[in-house]
Amino acid sequence: MTSFASQVFLRVDKFCRPLPMVLNTFLVFSITAEVSYLVLVEAPLEADQKKTVWSACWKAFHLLVQYFMLGNICWNALLFLRTSPSIKGVFLGGEGMGQGWRYCYTCETHTPPRCSHCYDCKVCVLRRDHHCVFFGQCVGFRNYRYFLSCLLFMWSGLLYATLMNAEVFIVILKEGVTMHSVLLLIIPWIMLVSGQVTAHAFAFAFIADTCIVGFLLVSAFFFFHLILMLRGQTTREWYSTRRPYSLGLRGNLRHALGLRWYLCWLCPLIPSPLPGDGINFQVTGLLEPTRMLKEKIAELDYSLNQQKDLTTKMRHWLDVADDDVALLRSENSTLKEKVKALEKVISEAQKVEAEPCKGLLADDLGVKTFRENKIQELLKNLQQERDRDHIIFSKLRAEFQTLEYFRLTNKELNEKLEGRLDEASL
Repeated sequence: MTSFASQVFLRVDKFCRPLPMVLNTFLVFSITAEVSYLVLVEAPLEADQKKTVWSACWKAFHLLVQYFMLGNICWNALLFLRTSPSIKGVFLGGEGMGQGWRYCYTCETHTPPRCSHCYDCKVCVLRRDHHCVFFGQCVGFRNYRYFLSCLLFMWSGLLYATLMNAEVFIVILKEGVTMHSVLLLIIPWIMLVSGQVTAHAFAFAFIADTCIVGFLLVSAFFFFHLILMLRGQTTREWYSTRRPYSLGLRGNLRHALGLRWYLCWLCPLIPSPLPGDGINFQVTGLLEPTRMLKEKIAELDYSLNQQKDLTTKMRHWLDVADDDVALLRSENSTLKEKVKALEKVISEAQKVEAEPCKGLLADDLGVKTFRENKIQELLKNLQQERDRDHIIFSKLRAEFQTLEYFRLTNKELNEKLEGRLDEASL
């Protein structure tokens, strides 16, 4: 039953894992299609509402900006998924123990600083920031640039889509803040199922709501990671008061986005090599050195106290072990004496029982020899009887052949006699 439940759980988990990515893709292309419709056609929720007519050049410009952002979102997401942030294929060397690296018992290897194990990806990730549920992959040293660029263009695209949907909100709220308009903005699904709005109005209201909610959510993510990048921190290092890896504004940008940090955000295909290797990081000593020394001294004092406690416990156990060794030695000498006494008793008993045993062994040997001779004689007689039976069988076979010959001869003579009798009768 347990194995069946685990198999069901694994299947459900395998099925649900790509769902956030599929949902994100659907929403991105739905919003793009809706905004394209707003640019090319109209967005009325009522028949008498008309949008200001745009020129062909203005529409082409809007479409160019829109699909530029869509292309950047798709390319950055694709490169983010194709770029592995893990330690697979990375030579970590044999210096882990010397550098004080932590040991990952799952991956069975030493891991460099800022590297941690992801239980969703089942591997250690270099400069791991977090596991992105929406993309189904960890954000690490090698794909952080694509993740941040994707957030940037998603934020820009949702801001653009929200501004383009402003007319939709104007049309919805034109009748005032009524229960109908509020419910249409908050729960458009219920309004559609209850027949209060048309499918056309529902589609515009739903996508407009999605743009606002998505814009707020992506804004929180984007600005949070932007602050982390400018501070030279990861999500795991956010709560720490120290920032030992902060290299200044320009240094942090180069470390996160690469050498061409001022251009790479425009297009993910622009090459921008990272200055480091994800294993060794430059540490600055400018941030609160006195506090860092105090924390280090406190850590050393704590380690020293632990060592003293451990030494006291070891001495106690050594004393107990010495007492046990002395007791074992005394018991060992007592056992040796008992073993010697037992060996002496056994040797005397063997001497006493040896004499009658010799006579019995001799009698048994004579009986055994007599029985063997008797068996040999019986086997010899059996062989003689077998030879005699074989000779008799051979004689019987010869007599049977002679009898068969006479039978055939008699048959031929009878046939000749019958032929002569037939001739005589004629």
